[in-house]
Amino acid sequence: MRSNNLLHALTIVATATCLAMPIAAHAQAISYTSGVINSDGSTHWGHGFTSQHLGTGDYQLSFSAGAFPLHAPVFTCSSLGLNPNATICVIRKIIWHTTSPSTAEIKFYARTDGSLQDNSFDFTEMTAN
Repeated sequence: MRSNNLLHALTIVATATCLAMPIAAHAQAISYTSGVINSDGSTHWGHGFTSQHLGTGDYQLSFSAGAFPLHAPVFTCSSLGLNPNATICVIRKIIWHTTSPSTAEIKFYARTDGSLQDNSFDFTEMTAN
């Protein structure tokens, strides 16, 4: 569990660094949204987004219009639950709009055979303002 937390923390720092470097002169701040999503797609913790279970192993996070007015968001995700190492969390697609709702599609694949599997997860979204 400790190595998963360390890896997650390092991923957030590395992503924030990469996000900030090319636009540091223009950005006022880095903002983020994070949450925990249950395997049924309901939000366990977090605000500023809605979550939906689209099908086996397939989830969608939705953000209101104008949530990302200047720059595209960057996402990380990690599997949670009884056996978080059993699945691979993949951010499959991000649809970013400056004035319309934005979405991120997240999928979970079994490490054993690559099939889609339901899994709870946490995510972090970061963007420069």
